[in-house]
Amino acid sequence: MACKNVCRLCDNFIMSQSVNFTGGNLIIDLPAGSYADCRKVCIVVAQKIPDTTTINAPVFVDDNFVTALSNSDTNEQASS
Repeated sequence: MACKNVCRLCDNFIMSQSVNFTGGNLIIDLPAGSYADCRKVCIVVAQKIPDTTTINAPVFVDDNFVTALSNSDTNEQASS
């Protein structure tokens, strides 16, 4: 049996590029890509979560396409 020389991960596997705790929010940055609505993906947080992160911090996933909004920004837009 011939050996398969090309190995790759599943197309639904996404590894984070960075993890930051800023402004009270935990931001997980994903590589820029084409993420279809309702597409199921497996996100792996590949970096250490900063020690300063609080246990109840809101978590935002940034795909480098849509800007992550804080809770207050989201509430202001919803009421507009």
